[in-house]
Amino acid sequence: MKKKILIIDDEVTFAKVLKFNLVETGKYEVLVESRGKEGLETARKRRPDLIILDLIMPDISGEQVLSQLKNQSVTKDIPVIILSSKITEEEIKKENIRLPKCTLLAKPIDIDKFLSIVDKMIK
Repeated sequence: MKKKILIIDDEVTFAKVLKFNLVETGKYEVLVESRGKEGLETARKRRPDLIILDLIMPDISGEQVLSQLKNQSVTKDIPVIILSSKITEEEIKKENIRLPKCTLLAKPIDIDKFLSIVDKMIK
């Protein structure tokens, strides 16, 4: 059975590329939402095995989405990967202190490294 991944990212092209690469592995079913509120609703209803979340969203911030996910019993244990173009690789260690319940990656990402991280987190 394929694992479910939810991508919450308002950059449509980027989300499509991520989805394509994840689906191509043959291991994942991928859902995509472009707004934080819809992403939260999909997470509650579909209960994905992993959530990939952008920090900068048009309606509510990725930090707010993460906070709501981690404060709800049905979604609190779902692992989250935060992807952001607003952070550099050097800032990741500092940011992980502020966002301890997730893995943080800077955009642009190395797709092979990303897929490896997904595989590790979803098992």
